Amino acid sequence: MFSVGPGSVLRGPLENASADAVTPKLNCEFQGCPIELLQPPEDCNVNSSLSFTLQICQVDDILVEGLIVGSVVHFHRARTISVLSSGTISTSGMGCRGGVGQGKVLSNGPGSGGGHGGKGGVGCYNGSCIEGGISYGDADLPCELGSGSGNDSLAGASSGGGILDKVEEKVAGSA
Repeated sequence: MFSVGPGSVLRGPLENASADAVTPKLNCEFQGCPIELLQPPEDCNVNSSLSFTLQICQVDDILVEGLIVGSVVHFHRARTISVLSSGTISTSGMGCRGGVGQGKVLSNGPGSGGGHGGKGGVGCYNGSCIEGGISYGDADLPCELGSGSGNDSLAGASSGGGILDKVEEKVAGSA
């Protein structure tokens, strides 16, 4: 049993990490699924080539009463994941600040929404409008990080969503 208790936070990558901290590969300009999401390593080894920021592997039962948050959260070989009303698993805002479907910015600063499985939302300000980011990826299998909302050098720019992935273990004899 693996448990994240009430008030506890399991986060990857860490906030306020030192400059020496390992930065995960977010692959923000890549339009395909990272191979490790489609074919994760069977032995649950993690190395620097993987894009996972948080991997929970080979645990039968997972109980979440606190918060699990990360850019690419991967559950591998877990029998059950129970999230109680006090618990949260989130990748919200943990994707790319730029990215393939990045929103566009008006000359005076406001921007449009980032795209992903669909086109990003139009941004308008004082009668001027700008189209949203391009559509990319597969809406039925969203396995790329979400794109940001515009000029990532501005304080108000937002990041797209991250990836939450659970790999089912195939039981011998099942289809």
